[in-house]
Amino acid sequence: MAEALQIVSVSDSDHKPKRPRKSYNPLDSVQYFFDTEVAPISEQQRAETEEDFFLRACRWWMDKQEQQLGKLSSPYTTKSDRRATCICVECSNCYSRKGKSFQLRGTVAWSGRRVAVHLDISVAGSCSGTPRKLRADATSASPAKARAAKLAGASKMNARSIRYFVWSKNKQLLLKDGQADWDAFIEGHKDPAGLLLFTTAKPGGSYICLFPPVLDELQLLRQQGYLTKVLLASDATFNLERDEWTYTVVTAAVYRCLDHRWRKSGLFLGMARHNRELGAVHQRALQAVHAALQERNLPTACQLHTDWFPGMKEAGRAVAASMKYIPGIEHLLRNVSKSRNGGEMLRVPRLKARPLHVVASTVHTLALLPTLSLRIIALRVWLARVADADGWSEPEWCEYFRKQHCYTATLQADKYGQAECLATRWWYGHMSTIIPGHPPSQQQAEQSHRALKRAISNSPTRTAIDVLKTAKEAVGLWRERTTLESSYNLFTPAGYTSTVPLNPDAWMEDARRRPGTIVQKSRSRGSGRYFFMKCGVPEELDEGGALVDQKMLFKKLREDWIDLCFVAHVQRGAGK
Repeated sequence: MAEALQIVSVSDSDHKPKRPRKSYNPLDSVQYFFDTEVAPISEQQRAETEEDFFLRACRWWMDKQEQQLGKLSSPYTTKSDRRATCICVECSNCYSRKGKSFQLRGTVAWSGRRVAVHLDISVAGSCSGTPRKLRADATSASPAKARAAKLAGASKMNARSIRYFVWSKNKQLLLKDGQADWDAFIEGHKDPAGLLLFTTAKPGGSYICLFPPVLDELQLLRQQGYLTKVLLASDATFNLERDEWTYTVVTAAVYRCLDHRWRKSGLFLGMARHNRELGAVHQRALQAVHAALQERNLPTACQLHTDWFPGMKEAGRAVAASMKYIPGIEHLLRNVSKSRNGGEMLRVPRLKARPLHVVASTVHTLALLPTLSLRIIALRVWLARVADADGWSEPEWCEYFRKQHCYTATLQADKYGQAECLATRWWYGHMSTIIPGHPPSQQQAEQSHRALKRAISNSPTRTAIDVLKTAKEAVGLWRERTTLESSYNLFTPAGYTSTVPLNPDAWMEDARRRPGTIVQKSRSRGSGRYFFMKCGVPEELDEGGALVDQKMLFKKLREDWIDLCFVAHVQRGAGK
């Protein structure tokens, strides 16, 4: 006898939202006026200016309220207005977003260089929970209330609040303290044969420096025949000294044999210091490194590994047209999830019609399409669907994606039917098309940042000169040669550093880890498995993470095991 079906109501299921949608009621309506020095020229500049004025108006309204308000959200744009939310931070439930919240809707009107921002404020919920202990000088307090508390004679002032006041100006100040010491330090490090060489240095604290001993080591590797190609990585790091300036580090990706295992490492070639990360700073640092490589008769870098920071593609092309720009696809997905980008302020529009994991799934699908024609057509159809009013209706986000992650490709008209098309270049997989073993990843650059911070022993009290002095000492220690994995030194004896591994690692000689044994063991279990290299050791991945798109004979598999250091097995039968 068949069992009776159980009918479950949707309202009684576990799919009920944890937080029901809030119902906002009108509370207030205000209008603020602003004057601009220069009227915006482009639509992008106009949108950025309107967003800045909208945020300023929201903060002004929050400061005038009797309650302590905070956690102003990033604004997002609808078809009719701009919106943002904030909450009460005086109650425990409100602070955890379970009490009173405010929604601010604003419209911006232009009259020449005068801007009017009209705000409509709505409120939802009520204050509940225990009162939170607030201090007028705490970091949660608004700047206006913190200043008022200080002027009223507050006995203490939170140091973090003081930094909050001066944060917008401290990166624009010159090195007034110790200017003579700074000039003397720069003049004392212009010897091309020294440990530290300045190519550019300004009185304000910005500079570009090179590490000549490391560049000479690349020249020696080239003469010995171990450096066949040069691969560069450029990335910025922070929190090295008290001024909180940005350090852009350029490294060369190589392999070092440490404790009988080949490890991917970064050789520090140059470093730049600026008050914020900019594509122009990356370009100038790369130009300085490129000029130093040319002086030593080294080949032009064939690859440039970076993240998706604005201006990186143009920076690489400006240095050398033949240098291929290699951004990782994981940084693309991370960049799309941001509310805005720093530096050049290429802001990412908020995606309203679809969640971000849908974009990630689509990008993975596009990257794994087998032919160029199919990829071009699928990309064109997807972007049209994103921008179309009958589809996602996200024209702003579509325009951002085109500008940031697409380019105009030149095709063979007789083969593809058109001379130009919109295309993407996403480096996806365990290696690039030029150098086996050098994947499109920022792992090497991030590891180099950690090594640099360990070498400099970063401290919040360090000055710019302290960082340079410690870096100079580190370069002197890097020159000592060793093959120990735990060693602080960077250089190795001849034959232990190369562009690619020169011989299999010791663990590869183990009979249990040879390709034939692994494939035979996989067949005996009756299920196909995929193995890819991770930090020198094969690791089993699920089928969804495997990137094998072609069948492979066992002979070819054995060759790739030696050349590319990977093994893959696809189960046959059952239509596979």
